[in-house]
Order: sequence, then structure tokens, then C-alpha cells
Amino acid sequence: MTRASDTERIDAPPSVSRARFWLIYFALAAGMFLSSLNHTVLSAAMPTIVGELGGVQFQAWMTTAFLITATITMPIYGRLADSYGHRWLYLSAVAAFTLGSLGAGLSVDFWSLVAWRSVQGIGGGGLMVLSMAIIGMLVEPRARAKFMAPLNVIFAVSAVLGPLIGGLVVDQLSWPWVFHINVPVGALCIAVGVFALRLPSPVQRVRMDIAGMIALVFVTVSVLLAIEQVSAYGMLPPSPLASASIIVAVVSTIAFVMIERRAAAPVMPLGLFRDRQFFLSTAVGFILGFVLIAVLSFMPTVLQMGKGQSAAVAGLLITPMNGGWIVVSLIVGVLVSRTGRYKAWMTIGSILASIAVISLGLLRPDTPIWMVSLVLLVLGIGMGMCFNLLIVVAQNAVSRDVLGTATGAHNYVREVGAAVGVAVVGALFTMSLHSRLTEVYRSYGYSTPDAQSRASVLSPDDLAAHSGSLHDDLAAAYFEAFTPTMLWLIPVLIAVVVMCALLRADAFDAAPSEQRA
Repeated sequence: MTRASDTERIDAPPSVSRARFWLIYFALAAGMFLSSLNHTVLSAAMPTIVGELGGVQFQAWMTTAFLITATITMPIYGRLADSYGHRWLYLSAVAAFTLGSLGAGLSVDFWSLVAWRSVQGIGGGGLMVLSMAIIGMLVEPRARAKFMAPLNVIFAVSAVLGPLIGGLVVDQLSWPWVFHINVPVGALCIAVGVFALRLPSPVQRVRMDIAGMIALVFVTVSVLLAIEQVSAYGMLPPSPLASASIIVAVVSTIAFVMIERRAAAPVMPLGLFRDRQFFLSTAVGFILGFVLIAVLSFMPTVLQMGKGQSAAVAGLLITPMNGGWIVVSLIVGVLVSRTGRYKAWMTIGSILASIAVISLGLLRPDTPIWMVSLVLLVLGIGMGMCFNLLIVVAQNAVSRDVLGTATGAHNYVREVGAAVGVAVVGALFTMSLHSRLTEVYRSYGYSTPDAQSRASVLSPDDLAAHSGSLHDDLAAAYFEAFTPTMLWLIPVLIAVVVMCALLRADAFDAAPSEQRA
């Protein structure tokens, strides 16, 4: 195969040798792994970090800072890459992530660390979007399912390995190494990008949509701040910051839509969402991101407090879901690339995921642990059949010259869906839980203020200190709060099944890929 030049056009995949392709692929996967790992690796290191730097009451900002900048930059990177080239945008993203990691590890106070986490997020958003967009450019449409599947299972792998790696690094080294381990891998990714990555130049360079980007920043920051406030304080009554954020979100969203309708090269073209394939796949991504993060965020708490499992065991009990997801998604990715048929997999997967979530809504305190693990395994299998194909459907709905834009828009919506899921499900769960715990304490003779105070600070050690029926009733309260919350998700899961069924059948029936990697 001949080497693709920097001036090759984007109407066909560039030709690359097998060795060069795999070198690029593994470098992209390594960058994505580091970015996704940053969502989970801090869970074990967080107490040590905030304890040494003095930020216990503000520790949520370590996650929020990364989330805000990563989410904002996803569609911006995609649009800029389509207009100015993917290669240098990708190198810029890796450099920003590596620089942010270095600065975070060298931080001597909490807010400096938060600032460097924001820089990490600027790079992390680009790594997520551009890695998928570059693979989409290097292979034919049908082959994308096979090569996207390993990139997507990185999220499941990082969910398992992140807390373990974070704990080991803190115990054996020190917390700055949680960030410093990113630096050599980032340097390797930059080297591969400089010497091996050759991509077609844009068909037409266009003027940047500065107004749209600014409006998008206001939309994203206000929405995520409102979500963070809802997660922390509940939906009703809204906090002053939540109320202000909602107002800004509404105004900036209207302004963003008006700007994008008139922009020559909008950062997020609204026309993308008029394509049925793109709209349905992105909408399904929003809802499944919503549901998945809700389960991952609160199921360990229910297992720990409601079933008496340790924190480590509660985390391990999520492993069947991740294992099912990883194995099935890899198998389905290969099968879809061979046959070009995807719709049946997605529909069956969405049905299995729906059945699993409904089953979670029927759990009881006496439900055996093996049955909980089986339900989570079914959820992972359903997600593996459906979730990882969404980005492929979205990419195959557009031409190559807007591949980055479509990838960025799709991932942006999915990320916002995950944030909304944490806020809405978290608010429903925590409000119901606090009410039920308060009622349990009151039924055992505690005054209302004392019951509310105890419910607010109940920890695993506090729960273990209780005995007899009080202990059992408090544990049962976690299931009584969690299961109705899962059942509230039934309507949106039905919508997912319907939308998967409405996708055009077998849209990947293009000629088999000529990519021999």
C-alpha cells in the first residue's frame, strides 16, 4: 500500500501499511485509556489528595473541572479538525492532556490542582473525539464496528482498573504519580502522531464559528453547574446557583441555536440532527449514558449499605457487567464488520438492558448476591450489543468531511446525558433515601431533628454499629429508595427500544473494507 500524503483528499480512506495502522491504533487507544481512566482513578486517591492539599469540602471540583472542559471541547475539537486537519488537533489535545497531568502532579495547593485538572480536561475531550474520528477516517464504514469496539470497551476496563490503579499508586508511591504516569504515555502518543500519523487535508477550510463556540461554552457550563447543584442539594427547592444556572442555560441555548442556524460552518451543525440515523443513534446514546451512569454511581452504595458488603467487594460485584460488556462488544463488533448487519443486535441489546434495569427495580434486601450479579451481567451484555455501535451508526450517517464534527456532537450529547443521569437519578435516590432513613429512626423513638441528623451522616461503620431490627430496617431503606428510582427509568428505556427499531436496517452494507490491518 502506498503512503497517504498530507494533501490527500477526504473522499476515501487514506492508504496505510498494516504496521503503521496498528502503531497509530494502539497510540490512539492508549490516549483514550488515559483520558477515560481519569474519571475513575481518582476515586481511591481522592481522600489522600484533598487531605494533604486541604480541599475536603470542595473535592467534587476535582471531577467537575475535568468534566466541564472535556465536555465543552468535544464538539469544538471535532469542528476544528474537519476545518483545519485532524493530525495537529490531535497532537494539541495530547499535549494539553500531558501538560495538565504534569501540572496537576506538581500542584502544591488545591485550587492549582483544580486549574490543572481543567487543562487535562481540555486535552481529554480532544482525545475522546479525535481518536474515534481518526479511526473513522482510516477505515471503511463497515470495518468501523470492528475497530471501534476495543476503543469503546476502554471505558469499561478503566471503570474496573481505575480505582485499583489509583489505590496502588497512592500506597506504593505518592498521589502526584496518579497524574505523572500519564506523562510518558502522552509523550509516546505525541511521537507516534508526529512520525506515523498521516491524514488527508480538509476539503475546504472555513472560518471558525467563534460566536457558536462562546455560546456553547455558556450552555455547557451553565447546564453542568445546574446538574452539579441538583446532585448536591436536590431538585426542589433549587439552590440560588442552580436557579441562576438554569436561567443562563435557557438563554444561552436559545442564542446558540440562533447562531448555529446562521453560521457558515457551525461548531455543531443542526442539520446533523435532521438525519434520522444520526438523530436516533445520538438520542439513544444520551439515554443509555443517562441510565448506565446512574447504575454505576449508586449500585455499589446499595450493595455496601443494603447488603453489608465491603467497599472493595461492592466494587467487584460490578465486574460481571463490565466483563459481559467487554466480551460481547468485541464479538458483535467483528460480526457487524463481517456482515454489515447491526440493527438486530442493537434492538436485542436495548431489550436486554431494559429487562436488566427493570430487574434492578425489583431487587429486595433478601435477593441473593449471585442474582444481583446475574442481572448486572445481563445489563453488560445488552450494553455490549448496543452501546458501542452507536458511534459507528452516527459516523456512517455523514460524509468524511464532517466526520470529526459528527463524532464531537455525538460524544458531547452522550456526555451530557451521563451528567444528567447522575443529577436526576441521584436527586431522586438521595431524597427518597433520606426520607426513608429518617422515618426508620423516628419509628425507633428518635426525635425528628435527631433522626434527620443521623440520616444525613449514616456511614457503613454507623450502620454496622446498629443491631437487630434497626440495622435491618436501615439497610432495607437503601433498597426501598433505589428500586423505585430504577423503575422510573422504564419509559426512557422503552423509548430506546423503539428508537433502535426505527433505525434503517443494515446501513453498513457497503463493500467490505479494503483495510487489511
